[in-house]
Amino acid sequence: MSDFEKQPLITSSNEQHTYSNVIKNEEIIKKATLPGGLTVFKCAVFIFSSITGSGVLALPYALSNAGWSGIILLMFVCVLSGYCGVICGKCWMIVRKKKPNVDYTRDPFPAIGHAAAGNVGYIFTEISVLLSLMGVSVVFLILGSQQFVSIIGKSFDGVSKIDELRAAIFICGVVLIPFQWLGTSKDIASFIVGASVCTAIASFIIVYESIAILSKNGFPETRRDVTGESFFMAFGTIAFTFGGGTLFPSFQADMQKPSKFPLALVLGFVGVLFIYLPAALLPFLVIGEPNVDIMISLKSNMAVDHKYLLTIAQCLISIHILSTIVLVNNPISLQIEEHLKIPHASGWKRILVRTLVGLLLTGIGILFPHLGPVITIVGAFTVSVVSFILPVWFYMKLNNYVIPLHVKVLHIEIILVAGVFGALGIYSGVVEMIKQYHL
Repeated sequence: MSDFEKQPLITSSNEQHTYSNVIKNEEIIKKATLPGGLTVFKCAVFIFSSITGSGVLALPYALSNAGWSGIILLMFVCVLSGYCGVICGKCWMIVRKKKPNVDYTRDPFPAIGHAAAGNVGYIFTEISVLLSLMGVSVVFLILGSQQFVSIIGKSFDGVSKIDELRAAIFICGVVLIPFQWLGTSKDIASFIVGASVCTAIASFIIVYESIAILSKNGFPETRRDVTGESFFMAFGTIAFTFGGGTLFPSFQADMQKPSKFPLALVLGFVGVLFIYLPAALLPFLVIGEPNVDIMISLKSNMAVDHKYLLTIAQCLISIHILSTIVLVNNPISLQIEEHLKIPHASGWKRILVRTLVGLLLTGIGILFPHLGPVITIVGAFTVSVVSFILPVWFYMKLNNYVIPLHVKVLHIEIILVAGVFGALGIYSGVVEMIKQYHL
């Protein structure tokens, strides 16, 4: 734990932070800057990159599981994720106001938890964030590996499909390890910008091909039956595609002006919706019962002479997804390095820790290669607990529950709804995993 986290962020009743003095002293925290940090635009790109990629591939499958109600569910999760992201940003600014000498910490989300709920809040938040990031990294690794297996399109005698995927997971995981030796979000800025451009181009290709298939074949005659289990699986999948909340505090802590984070968040989410809505809705309309990876379903429904376009899209999305793994693994490594008191400067200790983290996550991916249940469980937990429940609860705690009544009611409703939906999503994912692995 850093020196900052060891200090009592909330000390006595006289020093308790209230809603009124947040407003009163807002100008003080707006002036706080981090020289050399992320600009608003770069932070927005990071937010865009951390969210998109997986959604382009998995959202049509989620909409199929939820039916037409999936579109409403998609917008609901998007708005809720954006709102809770803003609230989480306000929590960080409250913490910075109480400790104005703090410009940077390796793990800002647990620091918020410490300020709001003491050591229990710190430990619970750190464990929750760590498990969430690990789950997201594993899902991205499986997704990216699936794309490469599909691109190669070659079966090997005596090797099952699942073993081919496991081999691809191992290769991709090992290849990415050297890139994970980079330090903070600022060190991989150009890396992430390029990845975001790749997914934007790939999304346009998916939309173009979906329109072409729709004009040729029309709407499908049958669609998947929607059940309670499939609906909550859809929630888990959609939640996963908006699960960047675990990274938002790290992005904000790396900004030149952390008070501008809400603006970066809005810009990032506008970009996400611009990509998600057409890239998810059109394939859903075209394919009656899409695979968990929409690329496979589109390839089986399109003309042979157009399949090269989807291959290009797969390559571009794979670059984005695998690049995002580097971004996601960074805070995992930073947390471990903080506990081991490894210095910020690059050295053999940091390289060793990040190599071991990469190998661990690769091993988990090899052990659980079936994507459907994994993405549902990770999504339901990641968004429900880390992205929804913790930010609004911490905000109420940091303000000593002295906030407008309508805000308090809204936050309590968010906690209840996220808790119920998250629990049912996790249950549906576990049931599906039992079926997949014949447990």
